[in-house]
Amino acid sequence: MLRWQLAATLAIGAASGCSEPTCCIDDYPATYALLYGTIRLASQAPAPNTLVRAGDGLGVRTDSAGRYRLPTTLHGLSAGTSMVNVTVFRSDSQGRLVDSSAVQVQVPFFSTQPPRDSVQVNIVAPWS
Repeated sequence: MLRWQLAATLAIGAASGCSEPTCCIDDYPATYALLYGTIRLASQAPAPNTLVRAGDGLGVRTDSAGRYRLPTTLHGLSAGTSMVNVTVFRSDSQGRLVDSSAVQVQVPFFSTQPPRDSVQVNIVAPWS
C-alpha cells in the first residue's frame, strides 16, 4: 500500500511539472503570526505540559507555569486578520490524548517573518 501511495505522489508531481514529490505541497504564500499566553485549569492552577495548537499547524507544550509561545505559519492566506481555532490538548501520564478544548481568536497574520505583532491568548481549560 505504501509503495502505491509513493508512486501516486510521484505521478502527480510528474504530471504537474515537479521533479520531486514535495515541491508542489507547499507553494502557497506563507503568512506568519505569533501567539503567546497561559493555559490554566478550571481551578486557576497552571496547566503544565499541555499541547497548544493554532489551526492545523504544529503545536508547542506549556512550561511548568502553563505559559507558551507559539509561532504560527499558515499558507494560502493573505496578510491581515483571520479567525483561527486555538486548541489545547490534555494528555494522561502515558502521553495519550484524553481531552481537548478550543477557542476561536482573531489573529493578525503578516507576510514577513518574524511577525510585526503578537496576540495574547489565555485559556482556562474546562478540566480540573
